[in-house]
Amino acid sequence: MNLIRDIKIQKSVRDHFGNYNFRNPIAVTLTLKQSISICRGSSFQKVSIDSDKASQNLRHFFNLINSQYLGKKATRFGHRIPAISILEGTKSKRYHYHLLIDWPTDQSSHEIWNAVSSNWQKTQWGYGQIDVTTNADGGWIDYITKIKDKEDFASSIDWENISRPE
Repeated sequence: MNLIRDIKIQKSVRDHFGNYNFRNPIAVTLTLKQSISICRGSSFQKVSIDSDKASQNLRHFFNLINSQYLGKKATRFGHRIPAISILEGTKSKRYHYHLLIDWPTDQSSHEIWNAVSSNWQKTQWGYGQIDVTTNADGGWIDYITKIKDKEDFASSIDWENISRPE
């Protein structure tokens, strides 16, 4: 870990995300299963989570959310709900995503939590530990871009699952 490099990257990332104008920002934490058992013929194989599997799982979650709220615009034209995604976790701390999502509709906190929870549980690696906070502010970006609890700060930013507001 190169702390000076990470601090420079952190500043750039915070500046970049600070330019995102979310109209209805919600803060979400989604925890991942650390391993799953997969049936291989007549035996089971234990598979552990890694950053690639986590990113693929989050992409599936966003596909479900985008399809639910954007409908054909998501599937046909590739429209996506604006979101920022950061992966945290170490060998001793459970992997989880911190997200800032520009929620597309005016719903109650309970309705948002239900939508996030039900779609997260549909994913292969989705674990039941979920937190949703409506009306997120700029402090959430500072929190999710902290250097602590990341194996490598630069690679913790899941650029494949980040979508900018239009």
